[in-house]
Amino acid sequence: MASPMRWILFAVMVLALAPLSPPARAAFGDCASAAYRASFDPRLADIEYDCVERLSIPVNTRSGGRRIRIVHDRMADWIVSSGELAEFDRGARAAAAAIGRLGDIDLEDVTILLADDFPPREDADSFSNIAAWTEFDRDGECRIAVYLVGPASRPAFAAWLIAHEIFHCVQVANLSAEQMATGSIGVGGGGDWWIEGSATWFAALAVPAPAILPDLVAEFDSASPTTPLDEMAYAAAPFFLWLGVDSSPPGVMRFLQSMAGDRAAAAQHAAMARALTQDDWLRFAQSYLDGEIRHPLGTPLSFEPQAGASWRWAATRTETTPLPPFVLVRGAAAFECGRWRNAVTPSERHRARRVGEREWGTLPVELDATSGGGEFQVVAMNASASNERLVIHGRMDAGCGTCADIVERDACLVGEWQMTGGGPVEWMRSRGVPGAYSTSNATVTFRRDGTYLTGVLEGAVGAEQRGVSTHGGMAAQAGGRWSARGGVLSMCNDMQANSGRIITSGPDATVRTDFGSLPTRSSQVRYVCSEGALSTEMDMPRGAGTMSTQYSRIGR
Repeated sequence: MASPMRWILFAVMVLALAPLSPPARAAFGDCASAAYRASFDPRLADIEYDCVERLSIPVNTRSGGRRIRIVHDRMADWIVSSGELAEFDRGARAAAAAIGRLGDIDLEDVTILLADDFPPREDADSFSNIAAWTEFDRDGECRIAVYLVGPASRPAFAAWLIAHEIFHCVQVANLSAEQMATGSIGVGGGGDWWIEGSATWFAALAVPAPAILPDLVAEFDSASPTTPLDEMAYAAAPFFLWLGVDSSPPGVMRFLQSMAGDRAAAAQHAAMARALTQDDWLRFAQSYLDGEIRHPLGTPLSFEPQAGASWRWAATRTETTPLPPFVLVRGAAAFECGRWRNAVTPSERHRARRVGEREWGTLPVELDATSGGGEFQVVAMNASASNERLVIHGRMDAGCGTCADIVERDACLVGEWQMTGGGPVEWMRSRGVPGAYSTSNATVTFRRDGTYLTGVLEGAVGAEQRGVSTHGGMAAQAGGRWSARGGVLSMCNDMQANSGRIITSGPDATVRTDFGSLPTRSSQVRYVCSEGALSTEMDMPRGAGTMSTQYSRIGR
């Protein structure tokens, strides 16, 4: 026999643990009560309703056991067969099982009332096609009215519909009243996109058949190139189908809990930007374009993404594309034969890959398209709360084809050369031009494929003469094609970039001269090349003598 002290300790433990037990739940409402039925739809208060409970399912939640039940009028089979009613049961059971995959969540008791006497309420045109309606009153019971006179009576739709509406009950129990108030009637804007999009995902998680997903996939295909995700509603489901795999079902719940309690687009965008990183949003975009988003049970979905804009570069130019927040922008960038230097801003908002390749990266800064490979698929998404622009600047450093109609090249010239003497500074001094001049980074690379690129040559000038002061600096770079024959080096510029300013100050005025890019031009110089040295001579215009330049080889 147990000792009295052991019984006393047991009693103390029971009393200590009692406050930790789940609070008692209020009993389900009585659907024989007109007032209770009116909480589903006011019209139900004025009709005879012989209520029967056809199904009751237990559900475990963070706060204890809950139940999901289905009730209907005893004579409801006048409009739906027993087999069709069984589809509602299947949806409820499937939803209850899927709730267990959502992690540590709450749920109120759920009553689903099948209304067979009238179609969905008609107090606004928007309600004419509603199959069900879920009340968000937070009074201890989540109530769902399902209208059998309408789309809910279709067997292929019934199970999905029930699971979808039950997830609205999950949302109500786990999100704030302010968050749920951002929804409207499922037409887009505010929180409609995540309220309806995630409920559609959950229905797919619970019910194996794709149901209405093909229609929503087609709607997303059509809208996504121009419509922000937060302006969608049910069509936002592909995002949650991706998120449910990428972050797991509990990850979807965490995402929903981070959504805004304000319908304003700026508030929605700010919450979206906080919930996932810029890279996360781009991974979603990539998965969509790659056709990797599937039904939660692995069933393929027939996405047909639109190609987007076509951008082509035949010469140096800039392409600017608007990036509204959370629009899945896509396009095709094609660079014609040549060597290109590209800059994309903001770089973190885009991904790109060569046509025919699988892996995504970014548009290459240096692109050699002399042998093809200049076509790219580009995707961009602005995961921020403000409008931005995707700016792609493609600078042609060298085109394709011969220079000066000469196909020959001298293998001795191939490599990288550093100027060691002569050049423009020495020529100016030889001509008696007063002042102090300097240059740096005077290099040129002749490539084996017949293209060349100089370093960014930097120069400075400072001069004082007859009370006039001249000073300033300049940077210049050139690129293009080259050929060589008979001791003559031809250089055909495809790119000539210059920048700088010269300021001339005198007793009466100060003049500022800014330098920009100059028109491309071609030139010819005589040259002598050996293993480690290169010298060139160029006749200057208007009889201004000859400019000689010496180089040393610094690379092959």
